[in-house]
Amino acid sequence: SSGIQPVLHFVPEESVRELHASGLVATEDKSSFDYVYSVAKLADPENAGLKVKHRLVSTFLKLYPDVQFEIRSLTDASVHQQMMVLFKKWGERKKARNSAYDLAHEESAILRLLSRADAISFGTDIFVSCAFLRGEMIGFGVDEIVQKQYALSHFIKGDIAYRGIYEFINERIAQHLLAHDVHLWNWEQDLDIEGLRKMKSTYHPAEFFKKYFVSEFPIADKTL
Repeated sequence: SSGIQPVLHFVPEESVRELHASGLVATEDKSSFDYVYSVAKLADPENAGLKVKHRLVSTFLKLYPDVQFEIRSLTDASVHQQMMVLFKKWGERKKARNSAYDLAHEESAILRLLSRADAISFGTDIFVSCAFLRGEMIGFGVDEIVQKQYALSHFIKGDIAYRGIYEFINERIAQHLLAHDVHLWNWEQDLDIEGLRKMKSTYHPAEFFKKYFVSEFPIADKTL
């Protein structure tokens, strides 16, 4: 034996509840917790808990009054190239600030999504939110209404040369979701990346979708 015990990853909380009689050990995997937000709170410019975010949106709109927000189908090939141009611009800025950042995995995920847009869109409610300024895409999000009253964020990218772009897109997507009777919006996990954790925390999640390691014995190293 190598002395390494088998470990199950990403086990959801509802499955863990059924393990108590099995003798197996469940350990919280906090870096894999999904952040889940109240759509109504994110959509409401008067929400006191997010006044800094909404102030940034107001400033953004004063600086860029010509910005246009549009909902497009994932199958709309006319936005695919613009999405990749923006992603590469975002990636260059990311690499300039953090040369160790690996863009390849995320780029391949977006390319895979776009290349299979027709198949992925069939029977699903997935959409692209676009922010355009004078015809140029300066931000986009890819989200999916996965079940009644629940949505999942797949990607969001913005050109940070336009201060407030992320806050603007998030507020507008939330308003779109609210109009479709969606109550909760899952932004997925922070991957134990400090910047992601800080950003997602500032939006004050309503709850977390918890995930666990499951093993025969307690786990000392939670980074498995």
